[in-house]
Amino acid sequence: MDDHHITLEIEYKGRGRLQFELPADATDDEISYFKTLVPKVEQGLLEMVDPDTWAVVFSCRPTLMH
Repeated sequence: MDDHHITLEIEYKGRGRLQFELPADATDDEISYFKTLVPKVEQGLLEMVDPDTWAVVFSCRPTLMH
C-alpha cells in the first residue's frame, strides 16, 4: 500500500467499480462515511451524494481512456 494514500474501491450495483485514493491519515469514520455515498451520473458528470442530506460531496467529469 502507498504510504500517502488509502485506495478505496466501491462496487456499484454490478454496473462498475469506482476507485478513489484517500489520504493515508483518513480515519475509520471518514472511510465508513465515504462508503455510504451514492454515485449519481448526469450529463457526463459523476457526483457522490450523501444519502441522508442529498448534498453533493464530490464531483468530477471523467474522461474515457483507450
